[in-house]
Amino acid sequence: MPESARRSLVKHVVIDALARAADEDGVLLDFDFPEFFETHVSAVLAQDDEEMSPLTYDRFSAMALMDCITTLTIHDGLLANRGNGDSADYHLTLPGGV
Repeated sequence: MPESARRSLVKHVVIDALARAADEDGVLLDFDFPEFFETHVSAVLAQDDEEMSPLTYDRFSAMALMDCITTLTIHDGLLANRGNGDSADYHLTLPGGV
């Protein structure tokens, strides 16, 4: 994981959640933002806190998650994506030169 991702609390959580959500080949088919957030991001954040309430996917969390996914795709090179009709598929990647 690039140093810039390690230092970002949001990126670090989203990267862990993406790894948790992907299949063994690093593929996420028919990616659904609300389901990903409520299932995988919640699970990463609740790892050390069994009493944590489930997270709610709201407008703010949607914007933060979409911004982070875009940054991981375009700027960090950790995700590849393609449209899949009315959804998207992602593939976990390694940035060039690593």
